[in-house]
Amino acid sequence: MAELNLHIGVYNHLNGGIDHGAAGGAGALDRLERLDRQLGLLASLELDVLISTEAKGWFEPDDAPLKLAAARLGMTPLWVRAPRHDCNIVIWINPRRLHHPEQHHETHHPFWHAQARTSVRVEDLDERLWLFGAHFSPFVPQIRVQEAYATCDLADGRLTIGGGDFNDDGLADPIPDRSGLPAYKRLRHMRPGGESAASVLHAAELHDMAALLEPMTTSRQPTAGFEDDAPIRCDRLYVCQRLRETPRTFSTLPYDAALSDHRGIHGTLDLSAMTKGAPRFRETP
Repeated sequence: MAELNLHIGVYNHLNGGIDHGAAGGAGALDRLERLDRQLGLLASLELDVLISTEAKGWFEPDDAPLKLAAARLGMTPLWVRAPRHDCNIVIWINPRRLHHPEQHHETHHPFWHAQARTSVRVEDLDERLWLFGAHFSPFVPQIRVQEAYATCDLADGRLTIGGGDFNDDGLADPIPDRSGLPAYKRLRHMRPGGESAASVLHAAELHDMAALLEPMTTSRQPTAGFEDDAPIRCDRLYVCQRLRETPRTFSTLPYDAALSDHRGIHGTLDLSAMTKGAPRFRETP
């Protein structure tokens, strides 16, 4: 059976990749220099789906950052505006491979930064593919748990792939020593009732791609927390139970503090088993 590969990535742009300080003239171009370098890195990956978190300033006043990103990536943006901190979320799709998008974004309680949701048609798939982009609460563990529960409806049997910045430790990942952090930052990493966003998503059979492909916890690389010397793998990709056998590769981009305080991630899935007439994967007990 021929492969049907899908390449998907996640990137936190840190303040939209925009460095403020100049309002016009040549300075207006200078302020987008960091975003332009981010986009060069992401374009080189030749992604089919990109989930951009922290897309700050992309829609004000003239959409210039969004237009720059669309031109550099050659992808179609589907976005939701965040009600807090301008931390908007964009799902980018490759229009040559993903078609007829429908947007189903969530903007209300309990989502802190809203949640981007879209469904698309992929050639040879006999049903729509659902994509979600998440940016969970950076401050309140209880809200992250609620956001995870509210995400679990996407595990209802539809084909679902998603990712983003979940702002908590990956399930079973080594927990760094956070005793040196200020108390208000340590509070952000508590687990109310023993639950975390990662544990709730796992219980709903939304599977962490890195954990599927890298079962040794020590081989999973952190994606943020470097400035506090408390590394955390908060940027993650998830697949639903029906797609748990499809991940083929997973990679973490090098950390470059000049670009972002996060490292991007990306991976490939082979969806050929979901094509018309293909035998279905046997569900794992």
